[in-house]
Amino acid sequence: MSTQDRRIGMAGLGGVCVVRRLLIASGLLASVVVSGPQGLAWAGAGSGTFATADDRASAKAADTLIDTLKGLTAQEQAYFQHVTALSSPFFEGRAPGERGNELAAEYAEFFFKRAGLRPVIPQEGGQPTYRQPFDMAPRLTLEDKSLAWSIPGGATVSLGPAQFTPLGATGSTPGQEPAQLPMVFAGYGLETSEQYHGLPADLDLSGKLVVVFRFEPLNERGQSRLGQDGQFTRSAGLAQKFEALTKRGAAGIVVVNPPGLDDPRAGRLDRFQAAAGGRTLGVPVLQMTEDAFDALAVAAGTSIKDLRAQADAGHVLADLKAVASVKVKATSKPVKTGNVAGLVQGRGALASEYVVVGGHYDHVGYGFFGSRGGFVGQLHPGADDNASGTAGVLLAAERMARQYAELPESAQARSLIFVVFSAEESGLVGAREFVRALPVPADKVYAMLNMDMIGRVRKGIVDVAGIGSAKGFADILAPHFERSGLNVAQLPGAQGPSDHAVFYGAQVPSLHFFSGIHPQYHQPGDTYVHINPVGAVRVIDMVMGIAQDLATRAQPLEFTQATGQSVDLRADRWDDAPAAPAAPAQGQGAQAVPGAGGGAGGLSGTAVRFGIAPGNYGQSGGVLVGDVTPGGTADKAGLVAGDLLTHWDSRPIESVEAWVPMLAAATPGQVVSLTVKRGQRVLTVPATLQARPAGE
Repeated sequence: MSTQDRRIGMAGLGGVCVVRRLLIASGLLASVVVSGPQGLAWAGAGSGTFATADDRASAKAADTLIDTLKGLTAQEQAYFQHVTALSSPFFEGRAPGERGNELAAEYAEFFFKRAGLRPVIPQEGGQPTYRQPFDMAPRLTLEDKSLAWSIPGGATVSLGPAQFTPLGATGSTPGQEPAQLPMVFAGYGLETSEQYHGLPADLDLSGKLVVVFRFEPLNERGQSRLGQDGQFTRSAGLAQKFEALTKRGAAGIVVVNPPGLDDPRAGRLDRFQAAAGGRTLGVPVLQMTEDAFDALAVAAGTSIKDLRAQADAGHVLADLKAVASVKVKATSKPVKTGNVAGLVQGRGALASEYVVVGGHYDHVGYGFFGSRGGFVGQLHPGADDNASGTAGVLLAAERMARQYAELPESAQARSLIFVVFSAEESGLVGAREFVRALPVPADKVYAMLNMDMIGRVRKGIVDVAGIGSAKGFADILAPHFERSGLNVAQLPGAQGPSDHAVFYGAQVPSLHFFSGIHPQYHQPGDTYVHINPVGAVRVIDMVMGIAQDLATRAQPLEFTQATGQSVDLRADRWDDAPAAPAAPAQGQGAQAVPGAGGGAGGLSGTAVRFGIAPGNYGQSGGVLVGDVTPGGTADKAGLVAGDLLTHWDSRPIESVEAWVPMLAAATPGQVVSLTVKRGQRVLTVPATLQARPAGE
């Protein structure tokens, strides 16, 4: 097979069944059930045979995989090993706040040290270090919980941890003793609409612990009666229920899955970490199992099935005749994480200038934020996003450190800073912190090269964005694109949505390397089996060539404002490209634009493009403006970085998550009134919403 054929073939490498056969053939597994073209087979190490007719096909597949892996270059093998390690469940999806995020930082630091990079982050009164710690927005930590109910004249029923849980939107109960609250049932907790008679506007729920069904009225199949083809509408979201109930005075909320629900979440509780609507309320917010609520309903003279039938028909308010004893103590604590960086010292007069090569190592963990498709609570390995880019940074650091070590003393070369950022998925927080507290003079940063999602090269295509961020960049880069053998799509814009956008905002010429969107983006299926190490190493080779060229150029690099496309999400570029994602079934809103991270510009599933990158996805009390897209809605309305959006047409904006349904309901050309906090000033700003460009 030719080199080109081998490289193209690697793009299709990787099925779980093939890997399992490899493990059997190599003796790493004693036995395993594997799947093949003829069905299932049981294989045992040392048996020498497979049990069914696909034995020879299985053995051939294992031999083919072994030969393929052996045929990889040392760089390709090292790259694949990095991605496989970082996307292991051991690293827990690398979300800030999870132990796996810290382990990933330790992993990067280990390999920077091993490659001989110097620590570059200054410490007050001490030696430089590899770590740049920072705090993210506070997150609730659950410290205590209890829930019991009693009906006058009856026994007290205490619920165990498998029967209820506080949700991430909960507030704490006041005082040391449990709060005593009468319980009522309020159907689905929906506002009245054209399709459904919901909560009356004048309904008073003051002092009540209000039990509501999750989602919205169901049909006989357990699917939505309000949405098209049984799909849940945005009114099914928890955020909308919470707003409707608290503005009517609810002293607490209990969410229960309705019986007969056709949804993967039926029969189970959410985890506390689930944002559950994107805002923290001042009242306890709990979820109770169906069985636990049915027992309460029966004691009140009804049943959960009867209550569902009533709620499906329209608004219902039922006295549950019970008093709840509820206690929740949740404390807000900052999430600690940090960037990891190392230095390769330059040579000669250019050594005091720097080329930054980076990528983010975090991902979305268990999908409590950022999951595309509603996989909340499931591990998101993030092999492509962005173990692939982290592996690229580690590999480039090792190789370029060796190259620099071999430079003659008379050489002229800028220093290199290799950095892996945390909290990119939370709104480019790590990159913002790095640029805010640069370890070197800001005017000495020559250029920034960002590798975010480089592991899925298909059809030889790779996007390079930011071509317009420096004068003459296209001419400088052209030879490198030609030598790469890749089909390079050159995009002029550098706005995002990834860490390079922060450097670009600081007027540093910046490039973004991206191998494209895919169906597994921000889903549990983003695993190592889809990674193309051969194509990724080609990208790394190209990045290294560009870094070396920029590091040794005698001329200054002139920053320019880059206009035009920054990311290409056309669905027809790859055979496996995904369709535009539907809104998650739980109604918590669309996720950031698929592409490479935090989402600087649009929101999937919306018709409008607001034109900002939120400064912190964990921010509460509003949406912090991070970056503003030139010429976009926000820019034309006069918004600037650092503004805090607090109201949308008089509706409070509690968080990015709570803002998404407002954007989703908007139309191009609509004028909205924004309330903006700018320092100590509060402004009212009209904004004319622009249509989201095709391809986003």
